[in-house]
Amino acid sequence: MHRSALTRCDDEVAPRRRETPSLRLGLVGVLLTTGLSLPVIALDAQSPRPSAATVQTIEHRLLPTRPFGVHLSDKPYVTLGGLLDDERAEFDSRHFFLTAAQLSDGRIVVMDRTALKFFDARGVLLRVAGRLGSGPSEFRETRDLCVLRGDTILVVHGGDGRLSIWTSAGVFVRAYQRPPGFTVFDACHNDGTIVVRGGGQRGANEYRTLRPDGTEVASLGRVVEPRYNSPFMTEPYVLPTASGYVVADARQYAFWFVNRFGTPTRVVRAGPTLKRLSEAEWLAVAQRVFPQSPEAGRRLAEGDTLRTMPAFSAMRADPLGRVWIRDQQPPHGWNVFDPSGAIIGRVLLRSMFESMRELVRVGADYAVVRRPGPDGEVYLDFHRMYPK
Repeated sequence: MHRSALTRCDDEVAPRRRETPSLRLGLVGVLLTTGLSLPVIALDAQSPRPSAATVQTIEHRLLPTRPFGVHLSDKPYVTLGGLLDDERAEFDSRHFFLTAAQLSDGRIVVMDRTALKFFDARGVLLRVAGRLGSGPSEFRETRDLCVLRGDTILVVHGGDGRLSIWTSAGVFVRAYQRPPGFTVFDACHNDGTIVVRGGGQRGANEYRTLRPDGTEVASLGRVVEPRYNSPFMTEPYVLPTASGYVVADARQYAFWFVNRFGTPTRVVRAGPTLKRLSEAEWLAVAQRVFPQSPEAGRRLAEGDTLRTMPAFSAMRADPLGRVWIRDQQPPHGWNVFDPSGAIIGRVLLRSMFESMRELVRVGADYAVVRRPGPDGEVYLDFHRMYPK
């Protein structure tokens, strides 16, 4: 079915597949025959050595421009938020990390700025858990929402360096001090392990998987370098899949599937090579990004010798292992890849305010879209996904 959907898209061609010998550990870098540089992968001494399996490389010369394959329902089946008589059911429109997830029984949990809000499947508010504060069941600010096995909820706090565990009914269980290092966004497995950059013995850019209590499970090594000294400061993506992680960096339209010990298994590369701008063009871009501080723009332009625009603007991974990548430029559509690396769909949110709508979560058969309202309010729309 995936192949037939692919051939129906006029803008896409069948991907080319290559295989290269298994990567060895401890190398400074790995270069596939495609010319794609892979990140350094380092494992702990107690981690299993990689097998003699090969790393598969999949290349797409073109990306689709029109919707096909995977699509979302035109109308949401539930809409939450807005301006309401019951202010408890409204959301803080200033909260950058506002998101939501549907639990296995159909109930919905929304991570607002300083509370978890539980709704039934029809959108009726059931419970508000947590409040502003620094106590055991309080939040200075929420930053990430993870639904674990059994619908247990893990929240990554912002501002006070904590993690907290909640039942599916919104009952506080316990809090942990967040492990040293930077907790990567959207990077917790349903078993409760999280990904942290830095804070260990091997440098600031080593990625590690940890349990909530700080126990290290494995090292992923220097999976990819953040792009900070640039007009386009980007944090790499390390997103969980059923068997490991998908890793990406907006320096190029490419992503890597790695197992839970950091060993690469598949590389997917798509689209044309990014255009490298001249120094003058790059400086002009930087000063448009920082119009109030030309000197800051100049320093950042000089610090990023790559001189390329980001290849994409956002990335998500869903429970079925599909990878969703959002265009950098309008119309800001999402290209959907299956776990084999095939392009199986392109999704447009179908709005004249496309760039103002954000796909904040993708489930197995639904997607949550955040959209602003005309009076400063914010909504969360739940859309069915087809094919399921």
